Amino acid sequence: MADDLPGGATRWCVVADVLQNPVFVERATGEVWWFSDLNIVWYTDSDLASFAKLADDVAGFIDHLILGPGYVQHLSTGRDDPWLEALSTSE
Repeated sequence: MADDLPGGATRWCVVADVLQNPVFVERATGEVWWFSDLNIVWYTDSDLASFAKLADDVAGFIDHLILGPGYVQHLSTGRDDPWLEALSTSE
């Protein structure tokens, strides 16, 4: 997957998958990047229009997208979502 990005696997490492879209860490900086338009298949975004920085580091990615507001914004399936319920009860 990283081979399709500028710098390829030398520059990028896949660390996660969000709705079948890869999440990358830029090896030199530790920044976490993704294809933010989850309504398209990542490899069809040939001009990388939706390729964007998600977090400054892996800890920020986890805090924002897995444990925080990013989950609600991008991944939650609604009020019956078991992970959303777990996050709500842990506050």
